[in-house]
Amino acid sequence: MKISTIFFFLCFTALSIVAAEPIREWTNVDGKTIRAKYVTSDETSVTILIGVQKFVYPLSKLKPESQALAKQLAAEASAPPDPVAPAVDPGAKPKPAGGGGDATKVGGKALLPVIGDGKWARYHAVTEGKTFDVAVHGSGRVYLFLKDSAGEVIGKPLYLFFRTGYYTKPEPQFGWPHAYYRDHADRHYKLRQLVSFEVPSAPPSASGFRRLALVANHEDGVKLEIGIEVTRSRIGIWGAPVDPRNIEYPSVMAMAMTVPAFFGVTDKMRADDWTPIVGDTTISIVPANGGRAVDLSYLEKWDDFKKKGIYPSEFQKAELHGKLFGRRKVSLAPMSYRDLKFNLTHYSGVFPFQPYHFIYKDDRNGGKIDSSRRLQIDIR
Repeated sequence: MKISTIFFFLCFTALSIVAAEPIREWTNVDGKTIRAKYVTSDETSVTILIGVQKFVYPLSKLKPESQALAKQLAAEASAPPDPVAPAVDPGAKPKPAGGGGDATKVGGKALLPVIGDGKWARYHAVTEGKTFDVAVHGSGRVYLFLKDSAGEVIGKPLYLFFRTGYYTKPEPQFGWPHAYYRDHADRHYKLRQLVSFEVPSAPPSASGFRRLALVANHEDGVKLEIGIEVTRSRIGIWGAPVDPRNIEYPSVMAMAMTVPAFFGVTDKMRADDWTPIVGDTTISIVPANGGRAVDLSYLEKWDDFKKKGIYPSEFQKAELHGKLFGRRKVSLAPMSYRDLKFNLTHYSGVFPFQPYHFIYKDDRNGGKIDSSRRLQIDIR
């Protein structure tokens, strides 16, 4: 059997979807036309993306044709989500940190058997704890619900899921395989579709689990083996695609961990509005060379960090903490650094509510990330 090259990364799925949107023309009532990507819209406004900046524009200031386009795209976006890449319920309103609410309501087609009733009805397996809950959705996604000291859910859940694809020609840009979230024709990359999960021996349960093994079946007979382990303060996750012996193109796999936006942003918001929302929210990074830890504040721009020379290209640990996480600290680190690289990049979004993209990859060992080199997520 051939094991693929594998790496792990974190990103905001919402921004990835925007990247796939075509650039469209929008004309206002004064006859001025701009070219921008559609993001989302409601009954009164449309959110568009120009370059790397989002803008919320009143529908009343657009010509009828552009208003109709916004409504058409909104209707298409409200269609059932792609079962291969299920998403958090797009109709759910953002909840502030510590706000509680029914954060267990998420979307996605169930390919695993599910519990079927109660607040965890759409999940396959759940472990509830004092500081966080871990819930494996019927779609195969792993959701992490942070809790405050009173046991209330903080904002929206973090979630993890896998992608599996392949290259028909060598990757032309990076020199190492990059698993994209969609087909990428100019880089000869094709995403393999998730077909089903092999039915686990244990039935669906909300009574808790310590260790869970899943097998996801993809196109071309590729199997993705996934391992999840949960303790009182830690989640460990690992996996590898297993290719049939005669497969033409070996698999490239990625695990994505998404930290969703906790707040909606309007066109009237400025720095004075951002500061009390974001507060002291920070990413703290320990460089790979064991140097001094670096703090990257959510209220500073990434370009400014780079200009100051405090943007490490590789690191051994990252920690998310501060007001947006309800004072919880979420640390990310590989259990072993053998033949692994862990670095950070980002997609540009509405500053300072921009996503962060962590990459965890293996360049040497044919891609297998076993349990001894798992990605560890500590929450305290």
